[in-house]
Amino acid sequence: MPVLPDSYSFWISDSYKIELALVKTPKLQIYSFNMLGQTEWNSICAIRMAEKLLEQKFRDNFDAMVAIEAKSLGLMQELSRILGFKRY
Repeated sequence: MPVLPDSYSFWISDSYKIELALVKTPKLQIYSFNMLGQTEWNSICAIRMAEKLLEQKFRDNFDAMVAIEAKSLGLMQELSRILGFKRY
């Protein structure tokens, strides 16, 4: 297995940098993240997702958004607010 750095960093906006921790198992290495409780991170990502959805005119083609893990509920809440959904 290749040796990877203990963390991986990248910018999601001009002013917000993310650092992901490396999680190792005997057969796999993955950079992991958890957006739960990350207000600014969720807000920035929701704005960017909403821009993409509106660019592609997807907003009128769905009635609901579903998150499969609790870690993404903050993102869904912020995205719902931006797109004008009263519920998510």
